[in-house]
Amino acid sequence: MLTSSTGVGTVVVNGVSLTDEYLKADAFNNYFSSVSLIDDGLISTQPVWMSRYLAYSIILLSHSLVMQSTDRLKSNSSAGPPVMYKRLKQCLSVPLTMLYNQSLSVGYVCTS
Repeated sequence: MLTSSTGVGTVVVNGVSLTDEYLKADAFNNYFSSVSLIDDGLISTQPVWMSRYLAYSIILLSHSLVMQSTDRLKSNSSAGPPVMYKRLKQCLSVPLTMLYNQSLSVGYVCTS
């Protein structure tokens, strides 16, 4: 087994073992430049989490969609009594719609 004191072990490129630090660095540079994107010079000022947040913030649910979803509840696969939800869907659709839309607007869904 070949080892190296530099922390990077032997690198094999096209069947050739590279032990020289410069050759290994060049091999890594060639690989990563081949699989990465070319810098277009534009710097994004928007954090990654913000793009996910913006994707959810444009979703807006309607009362009718919540009532339709309530109708599709299955009594054997849902938590709680689906029959009660179906009977009270007229009363529950407004607060549930508000709750869902608020959760989507801030990008957070309460788990408790």
